[in-house]
Amino acid sequence: MKNSVALPSLLFVMLIAGCGPQAPDRTEVQAALNAGLAAFSAGKFAEAEKAFSAAYLSGGLSPDQVVELIVHRAVCRAHLGDTKSAHADLAVAEQGAPNLDLVLSARAFVLQTEGKTAEASAALAKARALNPQVQVFSASPG
Repeated sequence: MKNSVALPSLLFVMLIAGCGPQAPDRTEVQAALNAGLAAFSAGKFAEAEKAFSAAYLSGGLSPDQVVELIVHRAVCRAHLGDTKSAHADLAVAEQGAPNLDLVLSARAFVLQTEGKTAEASAALAKARALNPQVQVFSASPG
């Protein structure tokens, strides 16, 4: 009876860890993430959003990389006018984010694009309280 529980548990752990026959190619996933970051830096937000989405769906990234990816995708979406999806991304990123300061900074940017200046300022103040050198997102690329 123990083996009937142990085998499915082991297979589940292998799937989550990226092991097994369907494991994502980490090189390709990292390349998609890098392509997204390069497009983001160049101000090509539609291209970056697609690359981030592809990397996210592929899996195989560390928790820190996932948060970085989701935050940058949210900022792309805000640049593209899809603030509803941007907020949804940030709600996911907030769940246990090791770098909550970055999530709050991105939220400040999304709120600013919606014209919610006071809420944006409050979110950025919270981000800076956690990390005075937090990355600040702006309307210009980079």
